[in-house]
Formats: sequence, C-alpha cells, structure tokens
Amino acid sequence: LNRQYNVVSGSEIGDKNTPFLVSLQKTLSKYQTLPVQEELEILINRSVPNLNDEGFMIIDFETADHYEGHEFLNFLYYKIAECETIQFQYQKFSWPAPKEVELQPYLLKEYAKRWYLVGRWKGSEQFVTYPLDRITEINWEYEGAVFERDPTFDPHQRWQNCVGIFFADHKPAQVSFELKNNKHLNIEYLKTAKIHASQKEKLIDEEWIQVNLRVVISMELVREIRKWGVHNMRNIKPKKLDKMVRFE
Repeated sequence: LNRQYNVVSGSEIGDKNTPFLVSLQKTLSKYQTLPVQEELEILINRSVPNLNDEGFMIIDFETADHYEGHEFLNFLYYKIAECETIQFQYQKFSWPAPKEVELQPYLLKEYAKRWYLVGRWKGSEQFVTYPLDRITEINWEYEGAVFERDPTFDPHQRWQNCVGIFFADHKPAQVSFELKNNKHLNIEYLKTAKIHASQKEKLIDEEWIQVNLRVVISMELVREIRKWGVHNMRNIKPKKLDKMVRFE
C-alpha cells in the first residue's frame, strides 16, 4: 500500500469527528483499564492542533469503576490477542493459600459487577473460568508458549443457554414457574426485563402468569428467579429447580 499509494503517515482526524471521539472516550471512561482507551487517545491526539473539548458522555454503563483485579485487564487483553500462555496465583475464598495456574487465555467476560477470565489448561479441551478478584498475583515475567487458538470457541454460542457465566457446558432444560401480579410486582416489567432470551410468558388469569424458559439450571438462574420473591411464585418446575429456589 505504501508503495502504490505513497502513504507516509496516518490521516488526521477532522474537526467534525473529534468531538465524537471525545464523547466516545468519556462514554467508555469506566473502562479506563482496557487498551481501547489508549487507542482512542492516539486518535484524539492526531486531531487538529487546537482541540476543542466539545465531547460529552452519551451512555452511562452500569459497569463499576472499582473492580477488584482491574489492574490485570490490560495485561490479559494483550495476552489473549497474542495467544500467549500466562501464569498466575489464584485463591478461592475457601482456600487457605493461593495455587499456581498456567492458562491459555481466551476471553475476558464481565458479569454481575465482576470480570472473569476464560481459558484452557494446556492439553485440556475443557474451558475454565477464573474471577479476576481472586487472582492474587500475575507472573509478569513468565514467558509463556504461544498456543493455537481453538477456532470453534464462540462466546455467543457458548453462553446462549445460560443465565450467568458458569455451567456453560451443561444441557439446557425446560423451566417454568407461575408468578403472581400484585401491587408490589408489575408483570409487565418482567416481560420487558427478561430473565433470558428464551423467556415466553403465558397469561393464566388476571392474577397469575406462567413464565417459560429453556436454560441451564444454575445458581445464577436461581438468584434471578428469587429476585421476584418466592412468596409470589408457585408451580416451579422441574422439581430440582423448585428445591433450589426454596433452599430445600
């Protein structure tokens, strides 16, 4: 391209585009630890010399700006991009001491005010998930081997039947429960704030509605269902889910 078109430097960012870039930067301000901010800064700095800061935040994400483990995001981002094995110390809340993990990193995933790292152990076909807030230390100097990324790994397909981030390899089940409409609970809100993309509602009468889902049964699903109040529910199926929701 350089030879054919004599391109010697990157194009400048025009006056009309600069406020948009600044607005995008401010909108993504809660993601300060991700390299996307560095890329935006480079583009903005390539703008006309007299930069007028006309940009403003357009979207305010729910993302918290005080995540535990956020200092690892930049490092992990590039290790995923470069398909390079990493090494870190990981400690569950129930463990007396951390353990060393060697991982082929595949994905950074945000869920319920936490960041998670998804990857594989060397020689394994199973994907595992590590909350970043339980990574106690990264081996920054570790020269990990480059691995060949599995081209079949598709985050959208992997979590399509899940509420939450875990149990993605389990098979989905038909789930249903009946929810009571009262002055403290508006069923119309449930219809617009669906528990899962598979959710379908069926009106039973003026007081009760049946909610149907096809999802993996997990504790994340249980927590979402319990938000609507166990005292407002009946006929939770299958029986396994009913016991989990009622803590029996």
